[in-house]
Amino acid sequence: MLERSDDTGDEATLVRALEALRSRVTNGVGALVLSSTDAVQLFREYELEWVTEPKHARGLLQRLGFRSGSHRVPGKEKPVRGYKMTYAEMTDLWERYGSTASADEHEAETEATEHA
Repeated sequence: MLERSDDTGDEATLVRALEALRSRVTNGVGALVLSSTDAVQLFREYELEWVTEPKHARGLLQRLGFRSGSHRVPGKEKPVRGYKMTYAEMTDLWERYGSTASADEHEAETEATEHA
């Protein structure tokens, strides 16, 4: 998985990418399968402007420990190619590399959404 870097800019980029991914992976959703093309748009929404092509998104996702593969997705006839991520994986990554305060906020928001 992700290794901590001495470069704070690099670490900030990885944390920002995790924030973007966490916005899509919530408790109760199961797993998200994200294509590198969709990841480009998501990362750009989170001010990672240098992610302009799928190869940039693939590199960032791989640095976070995700590997592309074919995955079955409910509602789709054929397997979907992309990066599969679960709420448990996102929580684990965030607890190790993100902000503890933000992790608590995200979990509280997720629980509030589930009970609403």
